[in-house]
Amino acid sequence: MGKSSVFHASFFIVVLMLITGCAGTYVTKPIYSQEGFHLEEVQQISLLLPVDSRFDKKENIDLKKIQGKCSDMIKKKAYQVLEVPVNQGVKIDEDDLKSGNQVFIKNICAAGTSRYVMLVNILDVSTKLTFGSTGNAEVSGYIFDKDSGVAIWHHKGIGQVGQGGLLGMLMKSSMDNEAVMVALHNLFSSIPLQKDFKKNK
Repeated sequence: MGKSSVFHASFFIVVLMLITGCAGTYVTKPIYSQEGFHLEEVQQISLLLPVDSRFDKKENIDLKKIQGKCSDMIKKKAYQVLEVPVNQGVKIDEDDLKSGNQVFIKNICAAGTSRYVMLVNILDVSTKLTFGSTGNAEVSGYIFDKDSGVAIWHHKGIGQVGQGGLLGMLMKSSMDNEAVMVALHNLFSSIPLQKDFKKNK
């Protein structure tokens, strides 16, 4: 195997470790979790199509693909996930999600078929080319109680990846996707294993 192949493989091994790591056992503390709410007791989550709130949308991203990746990561924590679209006609940005407006929250949750509805918001995705390339991404996530119309869980994830040299320059086109994957992993690291799964281990 040539040097470039070794570097290429090493980069993706590092990214894979960041993404898969100890996802099942290591849980970070979320930015917000409603007092008395225990996420691990939830069995089913309706996962809305992610929202793209980026100011700079130069980098192309596939929201449906990101929804699928989010679903896979949540399922690895033993939750049932239903992928659903955002309610048609509802415009969403981060300020709206932070507002706590119950009418707004109930509108965006209308498409969800479960009591608990999750929405991931893409805040930033960027790449930079030097003698190599880097990728950066920032995402936020909210879980809403459809019945009460309030946010009961919130966290953020940041992803940074890079590769130096000529190989890194050639890999620039993939840096945005890899950064998003790392950001999502960091977001979902604050979701614990589902309670029934832990009982059966």
